[in-house]
Amino acid sequence: MGKYAYINSQGYILEVTDTNNGLPIIQGISTNEEEIVPNSRLNEDDLTSLENIIKIMDIAKENNLDTKVTSIDITNKNQYSIYIQEEKKRIYILAETKEKAKKICSLLNEKEIINKYEENLNQTIIVKNTESLVTVSVGKLSSGFECFDTNQLVITSQELIEGEKRKTYKEKLENKLNDFVKKTRKTFEKEFFQGRLLQHTGQ
Repeated sequence: MGKYAYINSQGYILEVTDTNNGLPIIQGISTNEEEIVPNSRLNEDDLTSLENIIKIMDIAKENNLDTKVTSIDITNKNQYSIYIQEEKKRIYILAETKEKAKKICSLLNEKEIINKYEENLNQTIIVKNTESLVTVSVGKLSSGFECFDTNQLVITSQELIEGEKRKTYKEKLENKLNDFVKKTRKTFEKEFFQGRLLQHTGQ
C-alpha cells in the first residue's frame, strides 16, 4: 500500500496519507487493504488487537516511553512485538595528553565510530554538542561518570585501557570501547509490556 492510515481509539479510519508524522505504526493488521479507506472500520480481530494496543501505550506512557514506541507488530496475536526508538547516549572520552587523545580518535575511526576531537572541552560544549556520538578531549578525572538527565557518559582513557596486562593497548581500548558502546544502547524488553499487560487484563 505504501501509505499510512490514521485510526482513532474506536478503530475508525480517519485519513490515509503518505506520512505518519512520527506516530507509532501498527503492523500485521488483518483488515483487507481495500477496506482501509476513510470512514471505514477495522475488522473484529483488529479491533480486539487495538484494545490491547491502547493498553500497551497506556503502560508505555506510565513509564515515559510512549513517545519512543515506533511500531507494534500484531501479526502474532499471542505475542505482540513492540519496537522502541534507540536512544543515543553522548560519550565523552578524556585523555591525559593531546597525543593520547588523537590516538584514541584514530582507533575510533578504525572501528568506524563517529567521533570528534575537542581541544577545549567545557560545560557549554558538553551540553550543546550534537554533531557526533563520541567526543574526545584532553582532561583528567579520577574516574568517569554518567549523567542520566542529559543522557551523557564521561569516561577516562585509563578506564578504557584497564584489563588484562597481556593484551596490547589497542586490543584493550577496542574491547573496553565496545563494552561502553553496548551499554549505551537502551532496549525495552517486550516481556515487561507483556507482564504489565497481563496485570491489566487480569490474566
